Amino acid sequence: MDYPRESVGVKKNGEITMKLKSLLALSAVALLTAYGSTAQGTKGAETAEKTLVVYYSWSENTKTIATHLAARLGADIYEIKTEKAYPKDGWETSEISQKERRENRLPALKGTLPDLSRYDTVFIGAPVWNAYVPTPAEKFLALADLSGKTVVPFSTSQGSGQSGYLSDFKSRAKNPARLGEYKDFRFPNNYRPDAYTAAQIDKMLDEWSEVKARIRK
Repeated sequence: MDYPRESVGVKKNGEITMKLKSLLALSAVALLTAYGSTAQGTKGAETAEKTLVVYYSWSENTKTIATHLAARLGADIYEIKTEKAYPKDGWETSEISQKERRENRLPALKGTLPDLSRYDTVFIGAPVWNAYVPTPAEKFLALADLSGKTVVPFSTSQGSGQSGYLSDFKSRAKNPARLGEYKDFRFPNNYRPDAYTAAQIDKMLDEWSEVKARIRK
């Protein structure tokens, strides 16, 4: 910074006046304060946990939970979509997904995958199909590198319950640093995403330890 000549003042013998010393001291304090604030801000940005909610939804039940979850956590959200839609009939969809598994022909996904490198924690939810992870979510897990991340699985189920979903999910998630507490949200056997009120969903989420630990105060 350049100071006006008259505000500096130099003695004839070359010694710096007290006024100049004061100005230099104040400048140094200002610079240190600015540096400290910037450093703290950068550190905070680097250490703040970033969360993503990933979901696949066939009947909108899982979407209902996922959107509420993302809102509670202040998280980003990503929907898994397939190039070809599944039938609206549950039995027909079940038969198709079983065939996809048997023949190892998982569905093609629509769009690009999210940049997982931006996130520390990834919640991944999907409906229970034939007691296991549905094939669209299975395809996502086959493509996604979850190394070094906390991965938290959740599902929505109806008549069959969660059954073997968790063990199937564990076998397919690639190298997570930590697998969080799994939660299944049981919906009435009517494929209705409005089976619960917003307050009821929030209560279920607030009772989930993985959510309680991350809710923004």
